[in-house]
Amino acid sequence: MKFNYSVNEVPTLNILILNGLQWFVLVMPVIIMVGKIIGVTFLLNSNEEVLYIQKLSFIVSLSLFLQILFGHSLPILSGPATVLLVGLIASKSYNPTSLYTALLIGGFFVCLLGLLNITKKIILYFTKNIISVVLILIAFTMLPAISNMIVKPTGIPAGINLIIAILIILLLFIFEKILKGFWKTSLILWAMIFGTVIYIFVFGGSPYSYEVREVSLFSNYFKDFLPFFDFDAGLVLTFIICYVALVINDVGSMQSVSSFVGTGNDWKPIKRGIFVTGITNILASFICTTGVVNFSYSPGVLLITKCASKYVLLFTALLLFILSFSPYLLEFANMVPHLLIGSIFFYVMTSQISTGLSMLYANGEFKYTDGIIVGCSVLLGTVITNLPIDVTASLPGLLKPLLGNGFVMGILFAFILEHIIYNKKNQS
Repeated sequence: MKFNYSVNEVPTLNILILNGLQWFVLVMPVIIMVGKIIGVTFLLNSNEEVLYIQKLSFIVSLSLFLQILFGHSLPILSGPATVLLVGLIASKSYNPTSLYTALLIGGFFVCLLGLLNITKKIILYFTKNIISVVLILIAFTMLPAISNMIVKPTGIPAGINLIIAILIILLLFIFEKILKGFWKTSLILWAMIFGTVIYIFVFGGSPYSYEVREVSLFSNYFKDFLPFFDFDAGLVLTFIICYVALVINDVGSMQSVSSFVGTGNDWKPIKRGIFVTGITNILASFICTTGVVNFSYSPGVLLITKCASKYVLLFTALLLFILSFSPYLLEFANMVPHLLIGSIFFYVMTSQISTGLSMLYANGEFKYTDGIIVGCSVLLGTVITNLPIDVTASLPGLLKPLLGNGFVMGILFAFILEHIIYNKKNQS
């Protein structure tokens, strides 16, 4: 495909700003959604939610800077890793120090994969069935968090919230079908803005505190860091598996963009990209926030903008960096109703399921055993995710983080079915 600006070309200032803003519009709603979901899951107050979003904005900006200058050097958007969000939500009963210690160790593991050639061998074990399970399980194991966002007590009956959520989801799909180009890719942002305004207009200020709070225009977030290390072997193993899935996603994103912009299939930039992903996830764990990954929908944006310059994303990173120091500007995140966030995230997760299902037909064929492997793994993961707390609490100590995590157990079960029980060599 022919681009107006190639990967290593510096565009004119107006193109740089315009396209940088477009990437910013894409990633900022995701940062807000992840911050709000973490806030509801870990019972954060309004100030703590804004602080979390500040830290997350900084980490994403840092990831973009490092990836463009020292990593894969490709026009790929970085953002919060949903696979790590799933791991955090599934392990919410553990103290934050243990969680972020496990994430920190996982970040070092990713750096190691970036330095070694073993990543290529690991990828071979992630067949289309297992990748499909990973993608679908992310959506299914997020359902409890999504439902909590939708029916969160706000002074409005939960049944009314559910009806509103269904209407919002339907409207999102209607607009997705109608809108084209930039308006379609930035639909989530407009849904947040107009949805919040309409919600406040209809329901008033009673469900949420919409009054302007005393917040600083500029404030740093260099506080509430990881105070000390609390090693939990079960948690570490759980997040190592999550990080392996993250690396597979990372490699897939880099390979797809690399082939799309015509920079070849050199493995060295990919290794650098994996290493930088590990570094940024280590830093994210140290400041106690969710880690990052290279987003897979970058080719779609490049197709619309016709600009493949990597330098555009440096402007996006600069905007995020500046915004991360302003809780006053990020106060908008507190105004977005949890109901709206839950509905939008449901809409986002449907594309995750669609991508997972399409993977099953990646080779142009679908067998009965493929359905068994994917269906059984997804069902098991979903059942474990929805187990009562007293059941998961009764699991053996060391194995509790592993056996109580539906996402991880679903992946492990998929590996057993794919490579042991239904292994083609064993069948022959």
